[in-house]
This record gives sequence, structure tokens and C-alpha cells, in this order.
Amino acid sequence: MFPERPTCHADDPMQAVSRLGTPFGWRPPRDDLPYRTCSYCGSIHPEDLLKVLEAAPDCLHGSD
Repeated sequence: MFPERPTCHADDPMQAVSRLGTPFGWRPPRDDLPYRTCSYCGSIHPEDLLKVLEAAPDCLHGSD
């Protein structure tokens, strides 16, 4: 079970909303980025990361 919104910023009230004043969440996939990302920091959704790794298990590197 994955969270409905990113949890990595939940403890920091300064990061609880975007610069536009809206709560952050998962942005939908785009043509150039085929997975969901955090609207605050750009992190990939954990479920989508698992799908990427299943498709290409050698694509994850140290800096990722």
C-alpha cells in the first residue's frame, strides 16, 4: 500500500504546501516523464520506481 501523497515533507510545516499555497502531492505522468513525481521535490512515486526497476533492473545507479 502506497501513500496518497508524498510523506517525506510531512514533518516540515514549511514544506507542507507548494509555493502556490496548494498542498503538495503526486504529479501525474507526462510524455517526457512516464511516472508520477512529487510536486515539491520531484521524487519518483515508490510504486512507479518498482515498475521501472522490474523493467530494467540495472538502471539504478549510486547517485539515484
